[in-house]
Amino acid sequence: MAKIVVDTPTRDGLGFQGYANALVGIILDSESPFTIGILGEWGVGKTSLMQTMREKLNDEHGEDVIPIWFNAWRCEREKNLAIIPLLQLLVSEIKDDSLKKAFWILLKSIQITIPVGVAEISAGGGSQIQVEEDIYYAKLTAIETALEGNKKKIVVFIDDLDRCAPDKILEVLESTKVFLDIKGFVYVLGLSPDVVVKAIEQKYEAMGINGEDYLEKIVQIPFRIPDWNVTDRGDFLTDLVDNEKIDPTYKDTIGEYKDIIQEVIERTPRQVKRFINTYICEQEIFKEKELDQTIHLVLTILKFKWYDFYQNLFDESYRHKLKEILSDENKLTEELKEKEGLIDFINSIKAKKTIEEIIAMSDTQLSEYRRVGMIMPQKISEPATSREKLIELLKAEKVSEFNALRVREGLEEIDLGRADLSGAYLRRADLHGADLREGYLRGADLAGVDLTEAYLRGADLTDADLTRAVLTRAVLRLVNLRGVDLTGVDLTGANLKSGIILIKEHYYQEAKVSGTNFGKALINDRGFLEYLKKNGAINVPDEVSTKDDFINAMKKRGFDVGGIEQFFDE
Repeated sequence: MAKIVVDTPTRDGLGFQGYANALVGIILDSESPFTIGILGEWGVGKTSLMQTMREKLNDEHGEDVIPIWFNAWRCEREKNLAIIPLLQLLVSEIKDDSLKKAFWILLKSIQITIPVGVAEISAGGGSQIQVEEDIYYAKLTAIETALEGNKKKIVVFIDDLDRCAPDKILEVLESTKVFLDIKGFVYVLGLSPDVVVKAIEQKYEAMGINGEDYLEKIVQIPFRIPDWNVTDRGDFLTDLVDNEKIDPTYKDTIGEYKDIIQEVIERTPRQVKRFINTYICEQEIFKEKELDQTIHLVLTILKFKWYDFYQNLFDESYRHKLKEILSDENKLTEELKEKEGLIDFINSIKAKKTIEEIIAMSDTQLSEYRRVGMIMPQKISEPATSREKLIELLKAEKVSEFNALRVREGLEEIDLGRADLSGAYLRRADLHGADLREGYLRGADLAGVDLTEAYLRGADLTDADLTRAVLTRAVLRLVNLRGVDLTGVDLTGANLKSGIILIKEHYYQEAKVSGTNFGKALINDRGFLEYLKKNGAINVPDEVSTKDDFINAMKKRGFDVGGIEQFFDE
């Protein structure tokens, strides 16, 4: 049997040494306390970078620091404050007797003061059952004194924070606050800011807490791992191939085609590993069929990157059509015009010959490859359904196909964040619960669309038609609603805090706004303000906003301010 590439944190081939050196230098040379945030989506290498930093501190600066690794999942089942398992870890890891004793005394005092099973973190900090301030003060002072005595910094690495349940995310963040004022403490938090901000705002929506503001108060140094480029992907694949991390049976094939793989696998190191492991597992499961490694590899690339085209290849009539237009660049461009990068892939030196072989095969010859491709979906939660496929259907205004695909695949949660759906006709699209954050929906026809509990934070809905759309409990914070038609829209319980609402007179009749939060929203129409107050909206501004207010807010958020003068003149 062949080995797979294990999905453990990867230190090699990611170019993290330079980042680690810089961040370690900041930790050593700066006055504490402070918190560094290692920011990025799942799979980009947050854990890898943090482990590189910890090893560097351990190996090269052990006389100056005490590195502590805390996996946030430890406190998932903790019935009391998340600070308790963190303190337990500190007590077990610290070797200095005086410092260990100071932490042990604090731990015991908290365990005595907080009854088992009843403590709960609140958004304001601390527990709902207030720990005696004098107890905390005395014990924290003792810790600070002990740290000054041994002249060391405690660097606490907190990993997998964004994998925790929302209430535990808040508990861990609040637990760090306990030590934020103690000289000698540095925290390094690995997190996906979008996940954490969303968790904060969902947990405390009724209190109007801004998740980004909350996070900024805790994280003083935000470091976002730069997006992977082609060179980074190539270096990572080269490291996997050259250092025998890929099974020898498949190493040569993957090595030969790594320049193609690095072009199409765009996102994270984890995605590269998933791609390689999918390919190896499929080969092993169907080993007795002796599938051609190169044909299978090219088909796997197509499955990951251009799934609908991959599916079409198993249709004999489509292959015949493709064969006729393959040498005609204009016809091929017209056929594949919405599939960015696919034409370049088909015409690449290494892939073209294999694509031609696939097109020339019969259904019988391709049947085994099709069976292979069905057993390992790209995503567990969205089998054989990519974000790109969903967006492509909406862009093409194939609403019925979009809805049918969502039902067929059982997609309760769909990621359409930052999608460009400007001007699209989306009537009757099922977008309930969709993540459309920072989406471009300018001029989109969303009349009557179900957007219940959709996440539209920061979306641009300029001139969109929302007539009678359902946005119950939707999150619309920081959204741009310039020139929209809200006639009959259901905004019950929605969150429109800090929204930019440039609305035309009477374009809001019959809108349902009971419980809708308009805190700090910019609104140009006094009649709309009165309508909101009369119909149960909350936190409605007292006065309309000026033209300059709108222009400044829109510039700050990167929205187009063109036509503002005309809008106000009208």
